[in-house]
Amino acid sequence: MKTISKYIVLSAALLALSFSVQAQTLYGINLRVSDYKASIRSIEIMCDSILLRIDTNGRINIRSEVRGNIEYYTNFDGEYRQGKLKTLGNVKLDYYDNFGNDKNTGKLKSIDSITITYCDQFSSSDKNIGKVKSIGNINFTYNETYNGFDNVGRLSGIGDTKITYYDRFDGGDNIGKLKSIGNTQLAWTDRFDGRQNIGKLKSLKGDTPNLNIITTERF
Repeated sequence: MKTISKYIVLSAALLALSFSVQAQTLYGINLRVSDYKASIRSIEIMCDSILLRIDTNGRINIRSEVRGNIEYYTNFDGEYRQGKLKTLGNVKLDYYDNFGNDKNTGKLKSIDSITITYCDQFSSSDKNIGKVKSIGNINFTYNETYNGFDNVGRLSGIGDTKITYYDRFDGGDNIGKLKSIGNTQLAWTDRFDGRQNIGKLKSLKGDTPNLNIITTERF
């Protein structure tokens, strides 16, 4: 069993995160499924001993087992850094200043050499501005108006894993419900199956690497 010398949970209501270490991998997509609903609860990216957990609204947790000192920035480091975490052991964190795009001021910019970027007004609709765009070499994408108006702003891809949702072209009964994550397909009952159970999960099929399915009710 590992000995944990320091356990840190950094919760930040940021809309994106940047970090750096030698390599990052998509560790898991946590999907919660009940009779009438399926939603992504969090995305986890692992890098050595650092686990980055992101929900679909952009709130971030970092869980890390570290050895060594923990430092925080002071007022001498600039207002945008003041009081924020500076180092976890040997890993250094930095934050965006107010030059270039003031909407990112104070957001986490990097951990060591891995950078985080954010959606901005030049590349995204208003609903997506400020959301994480990339963490190192892992890209995040979101539905835009040109994808249709039913699901604008919703997460549509994590790296190579594509995410789709039902829209008006699938009929009006299940608009907005999750349709697929990677190779995993979700089907929901509609009026053609009978009106008694409209919107109830009918099937969940397919195998997607790193997808963790958590069932909260029997179906």
